[in-house]
Amino acid sequence: WLGETKLETALQLWQEDKLVVTKPIQVEPNKEARVEIEFIPQEVGRFLFELKLPIYKDEVSLENNHRTFPLTILRDRIRALYIVGNPSWDEKFLRQVLKKNPLVDLVSFYILRDYYNDPRADEEELALIPFPTNELFNKELPSFDLVIFQNFFGAEYMLPGYIQALASYVQNGGALIYIGGPKAFLKNRFNDPLEEILPVDFSFTIPNYKEDKIKLRITESGKEHPITRLLEDEQGNERLWEKLELSGYNSVLRVKEDGVVLVEHNQAGAKGLIVVREVGKGRVMAVMTDDLWRWHFQIEGKGQESRFYQLFWERAVRWLMKDPEMKRVSLSSVREKYEPGEPVQLFFSVQDKFYLPISGAKVIIRSMKSPEGCDFEPKAGTEIAPGKYRFELVLDCSGGYRLEASAEKEGLTLGADQEIIVIERESEELKDLSLKPKFLELLTEALGGKVLSLKQSPDRIKFRDLKLEELTEVKDIPIWNNWTSFGLLVFLISLVWILRRYYGLS
Repeated sequence: WLGETKLETALQLWQEDKLVVTKPIQVEPNKEARVEIEFIPQEVGRFLFELKLPIYKDEVSLENNHRTFPLTILRDRIRALYIVGNPSWDEKFLRQVLKKNPLVDLVSFYILRDYYNDPRADEEELALIPFPTNELFNKELPSFDLVIFQNFFGAEYMLPGYIQALASYVQNGGALIYIGGPKAFLKNRFNDPLEEILPVDFSFTIPNYKEDKIKLRITESGKEHPITRLLEDEQGNERLWEKLELSGYNSVLRVKEDGVVLVEHNQAGAKGLIVVREVGKGRVMAVMTDDLWRWHFQIEGKGQESRFYQLFWERAVRWLMKDPEMKRVSLSSVREKYEPGEPVQLFFSVQDKFYLPISGAKVIIRSMKSPEGCDFEPKAGTEIAPGKYRFELVLDCSGGYRLEASAEKEGLTLGADQEIIVIERESEELKDLSLKPKFLELLTEALGGKVLSLKQSPDRIKFRDLKLEELTEVKDIPIWNNWTSFGLLVFLISLVWILRRYYGLS
């Protein structure tokens, strides 16, 4: 700040068209001010932010009163609710995996006895706490990013409305893992809302849990899906799953039409063992066994590498949380910032629900937000490889753009994704318009001058009065065209003749 008095102003942070925070600041004369802004994001994703300062009279430039930049907001913690019908080895190993993950904040509840167990003691003498169903499903459910039900049938512990609340939670963007066991996948009116969102229809068979040896096989969809593609080598990944032998599974009636089977077993009936589905805005995964713990326990007991058990569950959680790296439809830019008029390249990847590339799609890019007064016409992309498309743009207006690319094929919408870019003219001069006193001192010292402060010694800063002459006429006079010049020439010639005669020179 180059003024003579303290400047009191405010720095504003905008997210898209919404004012996020206003920070009052004070800047001392001839000094810089460093400002830190803190805010709590309300949603995850990639957004366009802008810092703004007010405009003051006699400013040298207005271009550095604002700065636009993209910012990606990620979850720093994943809050997970884990409800288990009975403690088991599978629960123990899965809980260890979740606890090892520093991003997971785990809240667990275990049913240690049901209504049919007689403890032969008064309730007041028992250390077990009641299952807080009302608080969990009426109040706290939206605060969880992930819900896990394992070997759990809740008819004895909660009202039917709570299961309906869970179904609505998933429809609105929540995530659910439903793991099998003797109490899971039961065909019952209480479970109807749950069955509606899961990727399988429950079997009428009682009991539906079979304690039989099963072998696993990864499906064609599973070979490409980020949850079950644990090795880049396709054959190695296939052998990894085929080595697994489990001792029990849940028999289900069928896999739903939009369910994606990742892993199958070799027994009769519906063969899906790990199936995923997208429901509304949310995602669900059904695991029709509670015996996956053997993957870790037995393989490690044989001295082999057991990290794949943990890797599988970590990737499952990432997919359920809609990790940007696992999107089926993805728009990306080579850079975040471009100069006005510079060619902009964006790449668009399109895959189906089985994560297989889709060729021949119609892809369009349009602007969801652009600088005021700038028009953006939708533009089609070109396919450069199976499932890979490219957009080439030239944007002249400075500012932030939120671009959305969408894909469709044969009238079917395949999906859309957004990307943010900033068009800004890079200028070191405009980044900092302040004077540099140290530089001025060195410059004036080299030129023999002095640096004086106007505020401290105005009387010492004086300029000499200059006599200005004004040119009013220009006249051209030849030097030989006058009597003075002629006379001077005759005199010089005569002088030479006299001197030569006097000294007797020829």
